[in-house]
Amino acid sequence: MSSTDPTPSSPSLRASDAERERYVSALRRHMVDGRLTLDEFSQRTGEAYAARTRPELDAVLRELPPLPPAPAEERPRQRPAAWQAFIAEAVRPYVLVNALLIAVWALAGGGFFWPVWPLLGWGLGVVSQGREVLRTGVMPERRHGCGSARRLAAAGGPRGHA
Repeated sequence: MSSTDPTPSSPSLRASDAERERYVSALRRHMVDGRLTLDEFSQRTGEAYAARTRPELDAVLRELPPLPPAPAEERPRQRPAAWQAFIAEAVRPYVLVNALLIAVWALAGGGFFWPVWPLLGWGLGVVSQGREVLRTGVMPERRHGCGSARRLAAAGGPRGHA
């Protein structure tokens, strides 16, 4: 049997409810694939639920081939570490700071919705970075300060100063 089919076992071991459900699920997949008619499925499902031991459960899969592994969409997806880092380093500060700006706007009496500018400007950067993380699966390198400040620091300070 394949890894998706229930496993055969010792004749003396009793079957659990979870094992019965796995066998019924396997029968359902065989029916969907056209190997069983609705009547055969109903009969074998009844046998599975009435089975007391594991060999009795094995008998409900008689004349059926082992099932292939479950399709990928049935397996739980895990978020890559880069995506989690993106949420923590880019999205969370964006949401918190802009919520604070909206609160300041509301406490100041409303009027023109000026927080739209940081929402849009910063939001474009967050969306762009998010697309890059999804595309590459890697969190982009963080840049500290502007390029000219880094060049000045590397050169030993501003020119012309002793």
